Amino acid sequence: MKISDVRLQKYDLKLVRPIIIKGHALENRTGLILSLIDSVGRTGYGEVAPLPFLHKETMDEAACCILRVRQTLLGRDIQNETALFTDPIEKQIDMDLPPSVSFGLEMALFDLSIQKTAGQGIFSGLKVPACGLTSADSEGLYTDLREMLERGFTTVKIKVGGNSIAEDANRIKTSREIVQNKINLRLDANRSWTLEEAVAFCGRIGSDRIEYIEEPVNRVCDQKAFVEKTGIPLALDETLLEKSLDSISGLGHVGAFVIKPGLAGGLRHTAELIDIARRNNIMSVLSSSFQSGLAIRALFLFAGAMGLSGVPAGLDTLKWFAEDGLAHRIPVVNGSVRLQHLLEQRPCFKQALLSDV
Repeated sequence: MKISDVRLQKYDLKLVRPIIIKGHALENRTGLILSLIDSVGRTGYGEVAPLPFLHKETMDEAACCILRVRQTLLGRDIQNETALFTDPIEKQIDMDLPPSVSFGLEMALFDLSIQKTAGQGIFSGLKVPACGLTSADSEGLYTDLREMLERGFTTVKIKVGGNSIAEDANRIKTSREIVQNKINLRLDANRSWTLEEAVAFCGRIGSDRIEYIEEPVNRVCDQKAFVEKTGIPLALDETLLEKSLDSISGLGHVGAFVIKPGLAGGLRHTAELIDIARRNNIMSVLSSSFQSGLAIRALFLFAGAMGLSGVPAGLDTLKWFAEDGLAHRIPVVNGSVRLQHLLEQRPCFKQALLSDV
């Protein structure tokens, strides 16, 4: 597969409400749309969207990196294995890339690859459930839960750790009463608690309907003890980005990997993490780093390609966007997305929201 052209556009999208990243409020989401055109005229779309305060690279640095890579890609024969997650793009072009750029390039190659299968019905009848996401407190949370219950969601992620232990425990108890036995809860503490605080919180809420708690303790060395003391599954998120898995004291205490491909370094590295998870009987949950609908579309399709259609994906983030670069919003019906529909409906952009780089 030869690359005949590489194009780059920028988006700047308004948000309905700020995204809070490490105490900083983002009012807009900016990113880059990467187009790879192959020798037969197909276009593969990727998204490069460094998230301020989480990615080390800035938007300008990512754009400059892509422009350097462009000269390397033009006319080069890229092996299909890259799109199938067996050979990272860095290896083929012999260049180190920041995580957001690796993700964007591999996403574009993946998009080129799956176009060849659009008429084969490989995703026919296949759906990927979405995990509902809410960051609201109290009444806003309960309103969100009732809405998600009506929309057919089976799993919801709730942020905890921002209030007192008693307040958070009461929020979870009330949430259980609202969803009854129809929705499982994933809790995300973002390392807010000491081991003692995390155990105290779990003692108040119990384990009923709790699928896992994401990063409950502020010290990695306390993760195993948390599971031993509470019996509640633990999920790794930040730890996957910061630590070599070899440096973690075994994986027997881990219930889930929450993987953000845009932060993890691309689809190839994500596939490696999924493989490690499977070998250790750990659930893999794909998650977004607040990208636009283009990346969300790709991640739903990637979930299907990696055999994760039975795992609710953490991709319910477009509700933060007042506008999206895609002309057609991704349809979530009865809490799920039909993959064949996504595959057949090629991305169409609102060009007024894009500018050339």
